Amino acid sequence: DEEDKLFVATAVGGKPTAFREFPYMSALGWRSNFDESIYYRCGGTLIAPNFVLTAAHCIDFGGEEPAQVRLGGDNLTMSQGEDYKIKRVITHPDYDASTGYNDIALLELDMTSVVKPHNLKPACLWGKPDLLTTELTAIGYGQTRFAGLASAQLLKVYLQFVHNQQCQLFYPPDVLQNGVIDSQICAGDSTRQQDTCQGDSGGPLLMRENQLMYVVGITSLGQGCASGPPSIYSRVSSYLDWIEDIVWPITPFDVRVDV
Repeated sequence: DEEDKLFVATAVGGKPTAFREFPYMSALGWRSNFDESIYYRCGGTLIAPNFVLTAAHCIDFGGEEPAQVRLGGDNLTMSQGEDYKIKRVITHPDYDASTGYNDIALLELDMTSVVKPHNLKPACLWGKPDLLTTELTAIGYGQTRFAGLASAQLLKVYLQFVHNQQCQLFYPPDVLQNGVIDSQICAGDSTRQQDTCQGDSGGPLLMRENQLMYVVGITSLGQGCASGPPSIYSRVSSYLDWIEDIVWPITPFDVRVDV
């Protein structure tokens, strides 16, 4: 069974992040069925003042959509950050839950009820299929080992880009229906010390260019945690047009024709 072999991606071997080191990191929270407690099970990235980018498989977690998004939470057990209700959920129309392809979604936040937190800046999106470096960073609150406990502290792991052809060797058709496709990107750690894991899903895979960090991928799926095979991320550049049409739509008034 394909779902038994693939987990839906915590930061194994992760290092604690500094306060506001990644000011765009978001945590998706689900309300408990027993009380008013919030449980954070997925990550996301603030890409505009009112939009969070995440994985599509995070939208229907156990049959329920997330109840809120926490922005600016470097540690989820502390009273850091602000909680926002979700105004609208937009899952990619071609998302396939059985295979994990097109694993990308957007959350529009309700910004009317909460004061906008300070020092939170949306992330930049990388718009080209090719990367400038093989050195990447993933962040998340996920489990620190396979089937282990999640981390309330935001963690970062340093990973290396893995070419799709090489990554394909770990994901034959009996593991992933069509293998690794162009709209996916792989990253891992050859020393098997660092990786994303369960609970990191929806969080960003980042690339540094000079002083800026760009989102190149969205944590999607993998096999085990730091067990050898690289993990798979949705390649942001493949979905840029879809993202822009929703987050920054062009209206007739935006088009100027010079005669």
